[in-house]
Amino acid sequence: MDNRNLEAISTESADPGTVAGQAPRIAAATLGCKLNHYETEAVVGQFQRLGWTRVAPADDADLLLVDTCTVTDRADRKARALIRRMIHRNPLAVVVVMGCYSQAAAAEVARIPGVDYVVGTREKRDLPALVNGLEKQPEPLIRVSRPGGVQDRELLTLSGFEHQTRAWLKIQDGCDVFCSFCIIPFTRGRSRSMRPEDVLEQARRLLEAGFRELVLTGVHIGDFGRDLQPARSLAWLCRRLLELPDLLRLRLSSIEPWNVDDELLGVMAADPRFCPHLHTALQSGSDAVLKAMHRRIDRRGLEELFERIQRHLPGAGLGTDLITGFPGETEADFAQTLELVARLPLSYLHVFPYSVRAGTRAAGLSDPVPRELRKERSRQLLELGRRLQAAAHAQALGRVVEVLPEQREQDGALFGYTADYLRVEIPLPAGDGTTGGTGDWINRLLPVELLEDRGEWLRGRALTASPILASLA
Repeated sequence: MDNRNLEAISTESADPGTVAGQAPRIAAATLGCKLNHYETEAVVGQFQRLGWTRVAPADDADLLLVDTCTVTDRADRKARALIRRMIHRNPLAVVVVMGCYSQAAAAEVARIPGVDYVVGTREKRDLPALVNGLEKQPEPLIRVSRPGGVQDRELLTLSGFEHQTRAWLKIQDGCDVFCSFCIIPFTRGRSRSMRPEDVLEQARRLLEAGFRELVLTGVHIGDFGRDLQPARSLAWLCRRLLELPDLLRLRLSSIEPWNVDDELLGVMAADPRFCPHLHTALQSGSDAVLKAMHRRIDRRGLEELFERIQRHLPGAGLGTDLITGFPGETEADFAQTLELVARLPLSYLHVFPYSVRAGTRAAGLSDPVPRELRKERSRQLLELGRRLQAAAHAQALGRVVEVLPEQREQDGALFGYTADYLRVEIPLPAGDGTTGGTGDWINRLLPVELLEDRGEWLRGRALTASPILASLA
C-alpha cells in the first residue's frame, strides 16, 4: 500500500480543473450520526468552493465520497455494501472512503476493489489537497493519523445542507467515557470542545443562509466546555446561541443522561425557541448491565433524571437508545429494562440488539446471549416502543402545533417536525403551485392541526386561514 502522507502532496492538486470542458462532479453518501452528516456537507463544500458540481449518488460523478460509521460490526458491513454499490454504479470515478470505519480498519477498507483513497477522521479537513487530480490510483492511498487530541479543535465550516431545513451544528468531538461496548473513543479521540467563537460564527453563517433550526451535534455534546479555559458549559453555549437573530429553534441531538443537569433544563424551560425534546440513552434498566457497560449512571439515577425533566419540561418529547442482549444480560435484567422503560415518559425508542465490536472491552466478555434471544428481546422492546409512540400520538391529536416543513414527497405532501419531535405530514391542496403558495411553506414555522395517527408519523392540516400563512401567500 502507498502510505504517502498528506504533507507530501502538493496543494496545487486541490484544483482539478475541468473534465471535457465541464466542472468536475462530486457525489457523497453518509452513514451514521448527525456529526458525520455535518462533516460530509463541510467536505463537499470544500470541493464546491474549488468549482466542483455536486450530483446525486445515483448520477455520473468524477469523485465518489463515502463517509462511514463503525459503531457496530453491522455498521461496517453496511459501509462495505454501500461502497461496493457506489463503485458498481460509477466504476470510473475516483473513490474516497473516509470517517470512523476508515480510521478503525484502513487496510480492510483498502482491500475493496475500486477504492482509491482511505482517510481517517482528522483528514476530512484537508481532503481536496489529498485528491491528486482525477486519476484512479494503482494502489489505494491510506492517510489515517492518530485520533484527535485535546488540542485538535479545528471546526470544518459549511454554508448549508442539501434537502433539509434543520442545520446540524458541530460543537464538540471525541469522548472520554469508554463505555465497554463502544469503539468511538478509539476512532474520534479525546473529548474536546470546538472554540465557542468558531461555533457562534458557524451558527451565524447558517442562519444567514436561511436555516431556522440549529441542531447541536457532536460525539458527546454534554461534555462541551469542560476542557475550555475558562471552563464553560453546554447551557452557557445555548444561552449565547439564543442571542443570535433569526434563530427560530434550537435543538439538542443525543446527550448522555448524566449531562442533563438543572442548569441546562432551566435554559430549555426559559426560552420557547429551545425545543422541548431530549434524546438520552438509557441503554439498559438493569444495574448489573449498566455496570458491565461502564455507564456513569445507575437505574435510580435514570429515574431521578426523568423526574427532573418532567418538573422542568412537562410534556417534552423524550426518546432513548437501548441495547439488548448485552453479554451476561439475564431474563431478570431484561425484565427490569422492560419495566423501567414502560413507566418512563418516553415517546419513542431506538433499539439495538447487541453486536460484538472488535476492539472494545465487551468483545472479551463471557456469557454471550444467544442470537435468537437477542432478536426476541429486541422484538419485545420494539413492540413496547410502538405502544409508547402510539400513546404520544394519541395525546397530540387535536392540538395545534408549529411544524417546520423540510421535505416534499412525490404525492405533494410536506413533512416536518414539531418542537417536541413528532413527525408530521401536511397534505397540500390539489393543484397548488410551488411559488408564491405552498412552496413557500418549506423552512417556515406553520400552524398545523394534528388530525390522524399514521403509525410512524401524524397527519395534520395547515391552518391556511391563519395570519401567519396569509402573510406567506
